Amino acid sequence: MDGVGFGTWAALIPSIKQKFGLNESGLSIVLLSIVVGALISMSLVGRALSKKGSRFMLSLLAPGYCIALALIAIAPGFGWLLAAGVIFGAFKGSLDVSVNSQAITIENRMGKPIMGSFQALWSFGGLIAALLVGLALRQGMPGTTIALALAASLLAVSLASSGNLAGGDASPVPARKRSFKLPNSRILRV
Repeated sequence: MDGVGFGTWAALIPSIKQKFGLNESGLSIVLLSIVVGALISMSLVGRALSKKGSRFMLSLLAPGYCIALALIAIAPGFGWLLAAGVIFGAFKGSLDVSVNSQAITIENRMGKPIMGSFQALWSFGGLIAALLVGLALRQGMPGTTIALALAASLLAVSLASSGNLAGGDASPVPARKRSFKLPNSRILRV
C-alpha cells in the first residue's frame, strides 16, 4: 500500500507539474514540502510508537496516507498543493517508521529476517503504481481521477487489512524525553 501510494505520486509528477504550470524551481518547492513534512513527523512518531505500538499507529496512519494522496490530487492552487505536500510527507514519513517497526515485530516473532521482503514489496508496489498510472494516462484519464481512484482503493485496502497487523510492540517503559538533534558531524562528512 505504501509503495503504491508513493508510486502513484511519483508517476503523476508530470501531470501535477502541468496542472499547476510549474517550472523546475516550483516543482522543487513542492518536493521540499514533502520532505519537510516527513522530517517533522519522523522525529515525532517514535514516541507514539513506543507508547501505542505499530499496530495502533498503522491503523491511523495508513488511512491518513491515502487521504493525503487524495489531497494532493484535489489541491486547487499552489499554496494548497504545498500544504497537501507537507501533509503527504508527514503521513509518508510516519508510515515508513511505523511499517519498519511492524516488520521488526514480525521478524522477532518469526525468528528470521524479513525486513528485506518489506522493502522489496514497497518497490514492487511503486512499480505496479507506475505501470497502472502510465496506462491510465495513456488512455487519456486525468491525473486527478487516477489519484483519487487509487487513493480510494488504497483506503479500502488499508481499512480492510488493519486487523491483520501484529500487536504487542508497545513499550511498557516510558520513552526518555529527547529533543530533536542534528546528525553527528561524522555522518555529515560522509
